[in-house]
Amino acid sequence: MAQPGIPAARGAAVGLQGQNGAASASGSSYTNGPVQNTSQVSSSQGCDSQLPGSYLRPMPAKTLNPFSAHLNYGGSQGSGQTLNRPLVASSPVPPSLHSGPVPRAPLPASQNPAATPMPSGSFLPGANPPPPLNWQYNYPSTGLQTNHFPHVAQPTLSGNTNLTADHQYASPGDPALQTSFVKPGSITSNANSGSMVAHSTYDEIEGGGFLGANHLTASMSGLSLHPEGLRVVNLLQERNMLPSTPLQPPVPNLHEDIQKLNCSPELFRCTLTGVPQTQALLNKAKLPLGLLLHPFKDLVQLPVVTSSTIVRCRSCRTYINPFVSFLDQRRWKCNLCYRVNDVPEEFMYNPLTRVYGEPHRRPEVQNATIEFMAPSEYMLRPPQPPVYLFVFDVSHNAIETGYLNSVCQSLLDNLDLLPGNTRTKIGFITFDSTIHFYSLQEGLSQPQMLIVSDIDDVFIPMPENLLVNLNESKEEIHLTPSTDFYKKLALDCSGQQAAVDLFLLSGQYSDLASLGCVSRYSAGSVYYYPSYHHQHNPVQVQKFQKELQRYLTRKIGFEAVMRIRCTKGLSIHTFHGNFFVRSTDLLSLPNVNPDAGYAVQMSVEESLTDTQLVSFQSALLYTSSKGERRIRVHTLCLPVVSTLNEVFLGADVQAISGLLANMAYRSSVLSSQQPGLMVPFSLRLFPLFVLALLKQKSFQTGTNARLDERIFAMCQVKNQPLVHLMLTTHPSLYRVDNLSDETDLPELDTPESARTIAFISWLREQRPFFPILYVIREESPMKAAFLQNLVEDRTESALSYYEFLLHVQQQVNK
Repeated sequence: MAQPGIPAARGAAVGLQGQNGAASASGSSYTNGPVQNTSQVSSSQGCDSQLPGSYLRPMPAKTLNPFSAHLNYGGSQGSGQTLNRPLVASSPVPPSLHSGPVPRAPLPASQNPAATPMPSGSFLPGANPPPPLNWQYNYPSTGLQTNHFPHVAQPTLSGNTNLTADHQYASPGDPALQTSFVKPGSITSNANSGSMVAHSTYDEIEGGGFLGANHLTASMSGLSLHPEGLRVVNLLQERNMLPSTPLQPPVPNLHEDIQKLNCSPELFRCTLTGVPQTQALLNKAKLPLGLLLHPFKDLVQLPVVTSSTIVRCRSCRTYINPFVSFLDQRRWKCNLCYRVNDVPEEFMYNPLTRVYGEPHRRPEVQNATIEFMAPSEYMLRPPQPPVYLFVFDVSHNAIETGYLNSVCQSLLDNLDLLPGNTRTKIGFITFDSTIHFYSLQEGLSQPQMLIVSDIDDVFIPMPENLLVNLNESKEEIHLTPSTDFYKKLALDCSGQQAAVDLFLLSGQYSDLASLGCVSRYSAGSVYYYPSYHHQHNPVQVQKFQKELQRYLTRKIGFEAVMRIRCTKGLSIHTFHGNFFVRSTDLLSLPNVNPDAGYAVQMSVEESLTDTQLVSFQSALLYTSSKGERRIRVHTLCLPVVSTLNEVFLGADVQAISGLLANMAYRSSVLSSQQPGLMVPFSLRLFPLFVLALLKQKSFQTGTNARLDERIFAMCQVKNQPLVHLMLTTHPSLYRVDNLSDETDLPELDTPESARTIAFISWLREQRPFFPILYVIREESPMKAAFLQNLVEDRTESALSYYEFLLHVQQQVNK
């Protein structure tokens, strides 16, 4: 075989490698514990700590407004005080994760771009923008009742100030005084007047007070409350649309007490943070509905539950999560299928507070990302040891590249860091025109080579002694990598639960389109190094060594399966990634690693008219490298929206671009003639990212890129998490002449060189793959490759960004 390759097949390995939430020595049933909830309660603040479901936070006293039949809250702003200022919403997420529209002081109507008439053919429905919003703040009379059922209508206030005696538990530790999960100020349309009204249950404002039954309209002082995300942008006129800071995903329109419990967008992300109510509305939006997952990402903190009781829905098998509803201490309602389940007796005890009768405060319902230690019923067979099987091409052309020396040196340097500790086994196969097996039987003075020349009918020449325990054989590894590499280890072919990772180092055609299928359906990965040579291409050698080191030392899970569940009314119809689909919602992953991402396309099967919230849950069952069976669960909660404006407002342009890359086709969101190219502000970067996708090797036409390079780029698109996919699709361009001073720099000739090298090192550390550094001069042949990354510029085979916008406009106006 002409091309050198390293298919590394890892066997059905079991155990834990560096799990973030390892069990503590104290024997507590919960480790790496989440933040403890604390509260201060005063009987004068309308809260009784003895009542179930009470809102354990300082709250102003309630008074009934006799004119509006609404409850007013007194506080720092005064009881029932009218505030002639725009709503200021507090963000429940850290600044680094907050990606929603930044609240800004509204402009007068004459200066607000959103108040100008909208040309026909815009993204938004209708020819003109909606009238200014009328903000209403309505308070239910059931002050201590918390209802988290999205489909149950709430009682309206009819003038009776008597509080009901019914109380409901909410799953978050401190239930909010609200009637729904939806964040105050959600936009709904008024069919009669054509206006848009934002209804709010309660809104926390600056100073700690609460707004009463106040009505803020845009007619007050000429202010406009038009959401920033719906501000119309003419892409043909506003050219510089890239933000000065990294683009963040939009924040779902949920109440802050719910949003702070939601899954991180780095792990679980939806293309639309407002799920359309019907399939017709989704079709009208012309945007794909889907999920992007990074389920095995390396986490700084991961709560791990070691309790033997794992609470799941009896109907749909959903794991209990922060978005379920507790009817009382003995019953909880599933947020996916709405079945009422019993609370097990063991679940009544809270291991954090060591208090009985607090199921809603347990870590399972306080964390949207959590990991369970699975009991024996989650195992089909005893945990198997990790097996690393390396297969090397030792043909003449492969040896000439010098890759074997790099591989051997990297393996010797990282043997102690392989996952699995003393259980790990390792073996090697070599091949040229024949296949070479090696036996390291105890008592042999040197490894025994077994040659199989019949490659059409391959068999294992020896059933035993083809596998060596890595820990027991370390003292025997003293041979040089180039000559004695093959004499050390033995091989055991395990045909079950083995993933194949391909390392292709060849300057010749390798037929990656065929070879890539091996990794695709076994949950493996593909690494490609064109024109590899240890002397003529040293940058590829460095890249290979760094990525092989990451490959050998990263955390890994074995014998994994992943299931994705969603709320009744939604359905999954397509998966994207490297895996084997075992059933309609179950993915088989022989190996799972923190550098793999997945995408899911979804549709709305049934109308969600009676549903305020939908939830998505991914459950990854795997065996750690230490032999522990674990379940990592991520749960995402999103609101349901009923208007096209709300769909566009919650569109996640990066997630949409990532899903489109997996779907490998381009979608247009414009539908009518227009003098400009109008889009909602939240989608302003969508055409730029689409153009960037079209300029990638995966989808670019009319180029002289080699076939293997294009296939490798496609493999990366299908397997990369969204954050890495966006780095590849739309690379960042940095100035190096104005870098600030750094500390602890190596001693170099000039400060400028030191700062530049430190900055490049920092960029490399942010990526699991190792970027090659090229110094490109004016006459360098690499100049054309660099210019391909300038997405907005014109090239010989692709349009510039402005030309692309004109092309889109022409297609729309046909």
